[in-house]
Amino acid sequence: MKKKLIIAASVLVILCVAVFFVVRYVFLQKNDNKPVQNPKTVVVMKVRPGNNIQSITFPAYVQASCEAVLFFRVSGPIVEVNVKPGDKIKKGTVMFKIDSRDYERKINLLKHNLASEKARFEKATLSFKRYRKLYLKAAVSKEQFDQKRSEYLVESAKISELETSIRIAGDHLKDTELKAPFDGIVTEQHLEKHEMARAGEPVLAMHDISLVEVVAFIPEDDIVNLVSAGNNKFNNTLYVSFPSIEEKKFKVKLYEWNTRANPTTRTYGVVFRVKQPAGTSVLPGMTAELIWEKRKIHKLPIFNLPVSAFVSTTSKSGKIWIVDPETQTAVSKIVGIGRYSKGACLQVTSGLELNSLVIIEGNHFLRKGAKVIIMPKTTRQKNEIF
Repeated sequence: MKKKLIIAASVLVILCVAVFFVVRYVFLQKNDNKPVQNPKTVVVMKVRPGNNIQSITFPAYVQASCEAVLFFRVSGPIVEVNVKPGDKIKKGTVMFKIDSRDYERKINLLKHNLASEKARFEKATLSFKRYRKLYLKAAVSKEQFDQKRSEYLVESAKISELETSIRIAGDHLKDTELKAPFDGIVTEQHLEKHEMARAGEPVLAMHDISLVEVVAFIPEDDIVNLVSAGNNKFNNTLYVSFPSIEEKKFKVKLYEWNTRANPTTRTYGVVFRVKQPAGTSVLPGMTAELIWEKRKIHKLPIFNLPVSAFVSTTSKSGKIWIVDPETQTAVSKIVGIGRYSKGACLQVTSGLELNSLVIIEGNHFLRKGAKVIIMPKTTRQKNEIF
């Protein structure tokens, strides 16, 4: 009798538990189809084709677009120094000057000699003209006429020689000033005031960084396609980023490339140019990163979504939530997924339409038909997405 009571009690407990779970399941199913009254705060992003972009990066470094080691064309002691390393200077600025007194004296001496030579030339000219008249009248011999003509030509040549010497001396006088050949920055200074400058020896160096050159070494497998990308802006874009300028990248233009590979690394040197970024200084020798974004053509649009947008994933699909803009409610979607892309994103290959509002924060506690309040993306997310 006691055993039968125990069995009956056990069966009753089991039935009660079963009924409880059945009722709970039915209750949850009903609630799942009803809109949730308390709206959930979510962050969304509007879908746009970021699709077909594949990024390849290459290490690079910065060099100045124009560099020059400057020297005097004449020799002399330095009497004036107007710049120092680090100074920004304009084209035509007098940076160094050497003592010009010897060159000024030489010009004065040549001018004095020219004046004397002109007096002798005038005398030789008058004598030549007189003998020519006499020769035409047969009053003097041809030998005498030829001698006067020769004296006239010699004096004329001496004047031309002195005038040329004066122009050369004038150039030497101008060369006592060392002027900036372009707008730039002084990088090195080899001489100080009162030191002797010798013609052809380095005095200072300067470079122009208003236009920055980025040098990258590209493997032989990529060089032809990358150079073609530099000339084809439709399907390819080339950028450069600098560690000193966080979270920014700049478009670059292909400038030149080496057609001979490095025998050791089997890479080709490629030079790109970009304007100096505003508000900062990118200096020669700094490291950089060349970013090659390749766009592939797909029959169906492909979108990049941050990983946070996915509630769950399998090898080929994932579950996301989108916002119905008319009802402001959450709607779940199963989408096809592809490979990972840059910026912690997954490619969505199917099941999603352009301009859909995908929930990327607050999506893990949603139910079908849940009311939502859309909050703006944070600064961090704006930088990470795409």
